[in-house]
Amino acid sequence: MRKEPEIIELIKEVESAVGHKVSTPTDFNNLSDCIFEKTKETLSPTTLKRIWGYIDGYESVRYNTLSVLARYIDYKDWDDFCIKLQASRLEESNEIYGTCIRSSELVIGDKIAVSWLPNRKCVFEYIGDNLFEVAESHNSKLNPNDTFHCTLFMIGQPLYLDNLKSNDNQARMYVAGKKSGIISIEKI
Repeated sequence: MRKEPEIIELIKEVESAVGHKVSTPTDFNNLSDCIFEKTKETLSPTTLKRIWGYIDGYESVRYNTLSVLARYIDYKDWDDFCIKLQASRLEESNEIYGTCIRSSELVIGDKIAVSWLPNRKCVFEYIGDNLFEVAESHNSKLNPNDTFHCTLFMIGQPLYLDNLKSNDNQARMYVAGKKSGIISIEKI
């Protein structure tokens, strides 16, 4: 089932109310019980599994089912949830401002110190063509000698590393500071 953005947001808010991701059969059973306790309405664990995509079977979700979930998180119904969601959403696209370092401003051999939460710090050496090598890594999954492509380092924004290669030489994507963004960058 392809989930609509509103359903994805509803799932996030329900999981926030529960206090954890809902991802196991026991979680779905417990959520079904919690929904009944709060709303006195029934949604079966199987229905919940289908909405979450844990099992196949739903091409669409009934309005009443979505309304029960919305009431569980203190909305009047599905329409009320969608209206308030629309009103609360920040613009999806906008200019961003902040301290940044662009790879186009660097010369081969320049080093950049970058840190993010919790207590992560790396030093990257520029080796040309938007390519960097990890020179130092503290409390991070990145390792010295890993290489990656990056065009922009910006405080307050996540750091996306493209074509990250380690000793196994398998290319992958990596994000640092996914929630809080980069907290410091410095050319050293």
